Amino acid sequence: MPRGPRGATRGPTLECPACAQTIKARHPDQFRQHVGKCCPDVVEHVPRDAWGDVASAAAAVASREAVLLRTAKGLAYAEGNRMPVAEVAKTMRLPLHRVKGILRKASKAIPLVADDAPLEIVFEDEELLVVNKPPNLRFHPTHRFEGNSLLSRCLGHVRRRSREKKNQSVDSSTNDDLVCDRDDKISSDSDSDAPRIVHRLDMDTSGVCLFVKDPALVDGFARQFRGEQECAPFGRARKEYLALCVGRVPRGAGEGGAVVRFEGDGDLRDDAAGDASGTPPAEKASKARGTFTVNAHVGAHGSIPEARWVHPPPPPDPHAKVGGHPDMDASLPKHAVTVCAVLSTTGFEAGRAARKHGGDEKGTSGDDANRESTSDESDTNRRLVAALVRAQPLTGRTHQIRVHLAHASLPILSDPLYGPHVRWGGAAPAENRGDADAAFGGGETEIKRAWGGELWLGRQALHAQRLTVTHPRTLEKLVFDAPMPEDMRRACEVLGVDPRVADA
Repeated sequence: MPRGPRGATRGPTLECPACAQTIKARHPDQFRQHVGKCCPDVVEHVPRDAWGDVASAAAAVASREAVLLRTAKGLAYAEGNRMPVAEVAKTMRLPLHRVKGILRKASKAIPLVADDAPLEIVFEDEELLVVNKPPNLRFHPTHRFEGNSLLSRCLGHVRRRSREKKNQSVDSSTNDDLVCDRDDKISSDSDSDAPRIVHRLDMDTSGVCLFVKDPALVDGFARQFRGEQECAPFGRARKEYLALCVGRVPRGAGEGGAVVRFEGDGDLRDDAAGDASGTPPAEKASKARGTFTVNAHVGAHGSIPEARWVHPPPPPDPHAKVGGHPDMDASLPKHAVTVCAVLSTTGFEAGRAARKHGGDEKGTSGDDANRESTSDESDTNRRLVAALVRAQPLTGRTHQIRVHLAHASLPILSDPLYGPHVRWGGAAPAENRGDADAAFGGGETEIKRAWGGELWLGRQALHAQRLTVTHPRTLEKLVFDAPMPEDMRRACEVLGVDPRVADA
């Protein structure tokens, strides 16, 4: 019997109406076995005699999927009475991952909107598109029919480049122009040319972002942003961020590294990392002068839906699978580790930063700050410092760097949820991004005078400076850099922190 690539038996194939996966369909039982795993709830709705013919069985499955789609959309998108996806699944008596898949399929049927706004290109070839994301821009649109996102801008850029190439390659004859116009219309109605997302940044975080244009490379790059067990054979992507913070450097950061863990109800505990025996591999990365590691689970915030905070490790689940599973409890805290290096610090006094701008106080190196932070003073009495920190997350949790630095008593400047105006100034966390009135309570308050003005960036002072990945096809190490944005450089100068150390 003839065989195709990888020794697979050649024969007819079929696209599953439920998951869109291409499956072998030489025998009807092959399709039925797939449906039994993919969408077992559909099996009983397919007439028994239909299973004898693959085409008839596929048509019956597609018909049932259409019914489920109408029902799910009617519940999830009902005007004035939208139902959460978990409630939709409960009402339809289906697993949560099934309902998510059904609604995702409905969403993908809507073409993405392409934006004409310009992009800052870091690197581009036929396979990859690397850009410097500006702050205050969503990574992907809230709804596919809306633009104003980084993905929408990337799609617009790719289509502009495609049109330019076509215009260069075709003659200026009328017929060729008609062919080019027709191709552009087809491209605009389809997402086949959309660059693929393999990682994300928060809306208010700036910095380097990787998109993949070659579909064959998507999985190889995406795996590098997952857990240690899933990133083989390429290894994990190395992500390095710059954070401008105000707080106290953890004790022990200048003595071979400190490990900041969860303790009690979220209070800080820092341990000098001295004895190498028994130290987990992730924590060994912090054993360099001027660095510390935050090793604390990240989970839901107690009162703010969009916020996160540190938690004790949850009880071990004997049924847990590597990489999780579709119906895993998303509310459970997840293991998170961030390695931080203090690049530059200077003394800070609330309300005096603006007067220091251009003044005579000089920033200190990370070692100087560490000598100061490891004095005999108590944590309560130690004065605050402004610090430029390089953070390397070894896991990828929502708000991980922001939560971990706040937990380590170094909250990120201008962060509306966890910032120093919340930790040290007594302001309430604000969910409205960039809204100074929401952050400081409106009016000319003492908190606003201390933490507003030039110290309020309208977003957290966090920037993805460097990304290192492995090309799945060539195994070449690729390093992409994005310079610190101007708003963070200005804030560094106001605080007296030297931003040039970030470029070293």
